[in-house]
Amino acid sequence: MLDGLRTRWRQLKAGKPGTRFQGQYRANRESRKSGWGGALSLVLGTGLIVVGFIGLFVPGPGIVGIALGAAILARQSLIVARALDALELRGRKLVKRL
Repeated sequence: MLDGLRTRWRQLKAGKPGTRFQGQYRANRESRKSGWGGALSLVLGTGLIVVGFIGLFVPGPGIVGIALGAAILARQSLIVARALDALELRGRKLVKRL
């Protein structure tokens, strides 16, 4: 399990900015074996986002929870993957200006 996570992380890091989340989505679609994993990912991703939002108002790593939840959802949803790719490009532009 950890080897799979490491492999996905390396693929995500190696992807071209602006397309890396869509690449993860496509790779997930090609390797999908059962619907249960997809359903579990949706529940886990949504749960992490909810916990992340709660973590914004109480001490805790809220942003990290939101980011991890969104990345998990991006592997299941092309819309979320495209949104994260666009957000990444905007964030890079903002950081470059600063």
